Amino acid sequence: MKCSEKWVYEMNYRAAIITIDSYNYGNRLQNLAVQVLLSSYRMHVNTFKRRSNQLNKKNIKNIIKITAGFLNKILGIRQTRLLEYNRLYRFYKFNKNYINWDKRTLEAVCHTNYIDKHYDILITGSDQIWNYKFPFNSKLNLLAFGSDKLKRAALSASIGNIELTEEEKILFSKNLPRFDAVSVREDSANAILRFIRDDIVTLLDPTMLVDESYWKKKLKKTKLKIPRSYVFVYFLGDMESKIYKFIDKVCAESSLLIVDVNDIKNPYYGVDPIDFIKLIDSSEYIFTDSFHCSVFSILFEKKFSVYDRFGSQMHVSIRTDELLHKFDILDRKNIFEISKMEQVDYSKKELILEQERKRADLFIRSVLADSY
Repeated sequence: MKCSEKWVYEMNYRAAIITIDSYNYGNRLQNLAVQVLLSSYRMHVNTFKRRSNQLNKKNIKNIIKITAGFLNKILGIRQTRLLEYNRLYRFYKFNKNYINWDKRTLEAVCHTNYIDKHYDILITGSDQIWNYKFPFNSKLNLLAFGSDKLKRAALSASIGNIELTEEEKILFSKNLPRFDAVSVREDSANAILRFIRDDIVTLLDPTMLVDESYWKKKLKKTKLKIPRSYVFVYFLGDMESKIYKFIDKVCAESSLLIVDVNDIKNPYYGVDPIDFIKLIDSSEYIFTDSFHCSVFSILFEKKFSVYDRFGSQMHVSIRTDELLHKFDILDRKNIFEISKMEQVDYSKKELILEQERKRADLFIRSVLADSY
């Protein structure tokens, strides 16, 4: 049975997104992208809050007490907590304004009949939802709850590692066969899980499956005042000294300012997720070790370099390496020459995006049609 467009649009599925609920830019933007993507098929879409990760007014103060400790050595305690509060509050406002939430946490209802009553399909993804090196990820991310009447699908799920532990192999073997369809974000994840199923599809991150015009439209609404000429710096790991030196050299030669949203001394510290991509879009150059910062650099055709994440025990570079390989721009890796920053070949980007979005469309339609 093939799924016609009319058939899909008449279904009006009630879909629940199960993902990581954190105050990380890439995570929040992929959550929004999954919501937008599924809603385009006239699904009623909600995201489940997670008990361990949810951000609300009550726990913002508790999070600040934990995360601001090391920053107090840099700034006074009052100023530090104020800056941290503002950062977390911007994420809270983003969640409130952009994400459709189920009022209950997943942990509170997963062992009841609530999900069966209120939803038709469960979508897990995207981001590193299956990276069990993260303590907040659980078997719930493998949709190990609910009746067999529910449709189950994984949308661009990421493992973020090159192999599974024996315990993880058992976990995936038990739960993955229940899925109606599975797509992952990296070919490496596809290869890892092939011993369980051979019908897994590799798809782009949802932020790239949503048309750039959607993001550009959101950027028009931002009131962020940005500098005239600057480089955008975004590192989730430690930055090696030679990267610092190279950025300083680029700025000195072109009279550019530095915007670093992770530097508490920087005036742009802790902007909200929409302003985050606005700063990417308006920058002269981008330096990062972040997957999603690289994603938006490609979408907006920016001059950028992505570096291996220093100080991390995880195989972080797998994700960015596969992304660069997909768009045939592996020369964006670990650049330390100004001339190379200028030479970015995006000639294949539009064709690749068109092809990948068609593949994602077929995947989603086939899930809805029970024909995958």
